[in-house]
Amino acid sequence: MFNTEYRKVLDANIPLPLRFRKFLHCLEWHCCLTRQSFHATFIRIGIEFGFDWVNKPDESQLMKAATLLRNERGKFLVKLERFAKTRGREKSQGQRQPRKAQLKDLYSRNRL
Repeated sequence: MFNTEYRKVLDANIPLPLRFRKFLHCLEWHCCLTRQSFHATFIRIGIEFGFDWVNKPDESQLMKAATLLRNERGKFLVKLERFAKTRGREKSQGQRQPRKAQLKDLYSRNRL
């Protein structure tokens, strides 16, 4: 779903307000995947590109924000794949549950 919404954010034929809503959907999917706060992530990205809930992004800001979000998601997916490989090895060795430190590391934003 993220990729579908992302393509709609980039589509210049779609009105900007609708593209902004599609960006919010992308943000929602990203936050669901990474377990980050939706509001905090929106504020963080908005500060970086100069928009907020009152001052909606213009086309340039929206494109940059969507690209940043896609890049962060890509990095997280790589991190998730590494985690899955590690967990596969650990499970074959009998460790059925991940350690709390592993989960904390996986979902910590500063380690993306």
